[in-house]
Amino acid sequence: MNRALGLVRRGRIILAQSYLEPGDLRARGFVLGSYLLIKGSHTFINLDIGQSAQWFPEYGLELGPALAPAPASIAALRRANGLYVRRYENGTVVVNPEGQAHLFRLAGPARLVQPVGGGALNAAADTRGWGLRERVVRGSVLVPAHAGLVLL
Repeated sequence: MNRALGLVRRGRIILAQSYLEPGDLRARGFVLGSYLLIKGSHTFINLDIGQSAQWFPEYGLELGPALAPAPASIAALRRANGLYVRRYENGTVVVNPEGQAHLFRLAGPARLVQPVGGGALNAAADTRGWGLRERVVRGSVLVPAHAGLVLL
């Protein structure tokens, strides 16, 4: 992450690509969240499942710009409980790289974003029913082990 942040801070182009199973929402959240921790003006994400044409609803997430520039070190985003947090104009990204779940305390009500659908496209490239679902959360939210969350 620190090497990637060094490239982001120098304005380099980064393509963050991960190979995963479309149904593994925890892995998708971890990959998306990790990408958003280091996102800069020339970073891009590609969730890849193989040779077929594919699409994921996460690509349409509109967080706006980060509230602060990319830090010099990923440690700057780490909280005391082991979570990594980066704030954006329209939301917050929380990533838990540890082997146990941790609570993230909310300043007020938030909407937890959860993807529905995604993966290989059929011959008609039909994505009906795919999208981003939002669920209101209050107080705190449990961030599972090896997972990432987006809160609006």
